Amino acid sequence: MNSNSLVQRSLRTQIILFSLLIFFLTLGLGLFSFSKLNEVNEASADIRGHWLQSTLFLGDLNNDTSDYRAAEANLILSENPSVEKSAREEIITLKEIISLTEKKYQTMKHGPAELKTFQEFEQDWERYKKTSDEVLSLYKNGKADQARKLYMGQSRIDFATASTSLSTLTSQTVKGASSASDYAANIYSQAQKLILLAFLVTIFCIAYLLYYIRTKIALPLLALADKMRTLAANQTDIEIKGTDRPDEIGEMSRAVVIFQKNAIALSQSQLKLIEQASSLEEKLHLEQRMTELQRNFISMVSHEFRTPLTIIDGQAQRLIKLREPISSHDIVERAHKIRNSVKRVTKVMENIITSSSLYDGTSQLPFAPRKLDPCKLIADVCRINEENNPQCQIRFDYDEQPMLVFGDQDLLFLIFSNLISNAIKYSNADKEIRVTAYAAGDFAVITIEDKGIGIPEKDMAQLFERYHRGSNVTGIGGTGIGLHLVKMAISLHEGDIQVQSKEGAGSRFIVRLPLAN
Repeated sequence: MNSNSLVQRSLRTQIILFSLLIFFLTLGLGLFSFSKLNEVNEASADIRGHWLQSTLFLGDLNNDTSDYRAAEANLILSENPSVEKSAREEIITLKEIISLTEKKYQTMKHGPAELKTFQEFEQDWERYKKTSDEVLSLYKNGKADQARKLYMGQSRIDFATASTSLSTLTSQTVKGASSASDYAANIYSQAQKLILLAFLVTIFCIAYLLYYIRTKIALPLLALADKMRTLAANQTDIEIKGTDRPDEIGEMSRAVVIFQKNAIALSQSQLKLIEQASSLEEKLHLEQRMTELQRNFISMVSHEFRTPLTIIDGQAQRLIKLREPISSHDIVERAHKIRNSVKRVTKVMENIITSSSLYDGTSQLPFAPRKLDPCKLIADVCRINEENNPQCQIRFDYDEQPMLVFGDQDLLFLIFSNLISNAIKYSNADKEIRVTAYAAGDFAVITIEDKGIGIPEKDMAQLFERYHRGSNVTGIGGTGIGLHLVKMAISLHEGDIQVQSKEGAGSRFIVRLPLAN
């Protein structure tokens, strides 16, 4: 038999040994109890079979000898023939009874002292019976006076001697019976205590066995079952105890540890699969988003290029078709329209190229910061936009106290030019554009507010994404690049931009730039 089988059977062996121990303890307790009860029974039997019988015989002898003496007295002292006859018959009967009782007493086992005293009683009784027979013989022969005299003299003395011997023997028997009774009581008390002690030892062993089974078997098994349930619930960060035990519980604990390692490996594999699935999902979403942006970009570029190209082509065709001389004013006007259209196409191309370079990481926005007053720059932006859009109304309010920020002039111009031109683009001509600038704490706060078409709530989250345009700007020119560049430029200045808008009620852009120290 190998060591593994011994290890696996060790717990079973322990339980069997404990069970055998309890069995033999119980068996020993039973045998021990029977032996003690047997001792008590023997002591009781000795009392019943010897001392009680001896006391009974001696009592009979005391009674019979007394009756014998009384019958003798009735015989010699009575003058009634019938009484005399009855007394003679009683004496004969008592003599036989006393002789029979003496024989019964002799058949029993007695101690040396008792036997010696009994022999003395027999001798004294025989002496008395001889004297009594002599008294009865004198009375029978008509010598009543001599009979009475002998009765009252030597017969009385011999009877007293025999009675004394019998009393001594009775006292010895009573004393022996009392000692036997005390011995029996002592044996019973000892047996009771020893049986109780053995019973308590057995109970202790049974209690210890139950404690051992509970602490060493039941609770560890329940703990392992709980650990298994925990592992089944994919909670692998647990401690498995009992792996060092050389028994079945230890084998189970080590098996649970292996299960835990497998569960951890499986969990890690599942996590990797989830991460891979999530990554693939993100890539798929990005691909779908890029496809959508590409489609929007193509649509937007087509629209943005078509309009100015149509204008250029139309003006060129009109110049070609003119047969009469054209005035210089018409030439200048048509040339301006062509140049404006070319500028528009160029602007679109520049925004696309700049945004693509930034997105691909091939270039960065030029950033040459210096201290400047943003209010002056914003005033120039407002003026240029008013010149380009004579119908628009721009109101610029700012603090008279100069505010200095540490920023790049070109990028700041790009920021506010885009925001103000958007406000003009997405507002009606009769609606006022309001621009404000003020200092708040450590920041310069610039707001651009319009009463235009506003931004739908569903588009707010993607407002600053490249190529994204609102769902309500159909028919309004734009590349979807401006706000993306604005966000990047503001980030370079360590500022932030917030948007408050409601579709159909206008928009409000809030730019915060750190003030220069």
